[in-house]
Amino acid sequence: MRTLNFLSITIILSISFVLNAQNDKSFSLKLTYGTVNCQQPDPSMSGTGTPMLTNFKQPKKSNFGLDANFSINKSFDLGLYFNYSKLNRLSVLQLEGDEPRWTYALHPTTTLYYGLNYLYHIPFLTQFGKSRFDPYGIVRMGLVSEKYVIGTVDITGNSVSYEYQPAMWDKTKFEAGLGIGINYYFTKHLGIFAELIGGCFYNKQYFKWKTGIVYKF
Repeated sequence: MRTLNFLSITIILSISFVLNAQNDKSFSLKLTYGTVNCQQPDPSMSGTGTPMLTNFKQPKKSNFGLDANFSINKSFDLGLYFNYSKLNRLSVLQLEGDEPRWTYALHPTTTLYYGLNYLYHIPFLTQFGKSRFDPYGIVRMGLVSEKYVIGTVDITGNSVSYEYQPAMWDKTKFEAGLGIGINYYFTKHLGIFAELIGGCFYNKQYFKWKTGIVYKF
């Protein structure tokens, strides 16, 4: 129900954004890059005869995206974001034998992040367009959809084989956070930006950063 309500609000706001853009032509696009967490091992697996997993940690993965933000007035923007990553899911497998031995398998995923941006441009720092610097506060909330593969495993001694089945979509997850950002414009329209957001994000991530190119229409 929460997912359905969120998607309904997103559709309504999207229509409003389009109408607003047609009226005053004031909006910006951002090509974004950041990093996100992959799924990590279950902490309960540590110290159970699994030295290879005790210090195992999946590296962060690249996250590419597009933001579209529409101005309500000189201080407030509403927008949509869409991001994409290729992640891995972790499976822990116990090998046959008298002693407890374990291994793991990483299964590729296609992970989509999408939702709403709410930006507040700080007036006394922005100087209403007179400065190249444009600092702002951010409230962001959205959903994560992940397409992953499952399969059957065959363990014979030290040999492990995995047969994949057709990919399927997992249940959507909700995430939200707030933070700060800054645009720096080289020209009236083109610039770069950086953002740092804290919150509750997918795969137990508590801070996200983004950087990239911004174009203001």
